Amino acid sequence: MKSQNLHAIIIGGGIAGPALALLRKKAGMSSTVYEAHPRLEDVGGGFTIAQNGMNVLEEIGIADSVADSGAKVSEFCFRNQCGKILARYRAGNVEKYRCPSVATSRTTLHQILMEEVARQGI
Repeated sequence: MKSQNLHAIIIGGGIAGPALALLRKKAGMSSTVYEAHPRLEDVGGGFTIAQNGMNVLEEIGIADSVADSGAKVSEFCFRNQCGKILARYRAGNVEKYRCPSVATSRTTLHQILMEEVARQGI
């Protein structure tokens, strides 16, 4: 049987849709992303992208934009409802893992992903 490069249709943008399309393009595969919402909403809160996640974003070319638009995280500190520290640890070694952990908003990450999808003509 002959191998074919099938075009993927990705239904629903969110964060995963454009990220998948960018990774597929990097691998030489084509995609089209269909999003039901015409504009980005301020949906969801903030979150931290760990170093391994930032390394994935580096592979698709947006790690610097995400880091520049967010806050680099050097330490995690967990507290109980009274403010007592339950655990504290460093966010990781940038020299070892290449990228820092970054705190950002879901909307900001989604916007950066959609801009990169448009820039790459997906």
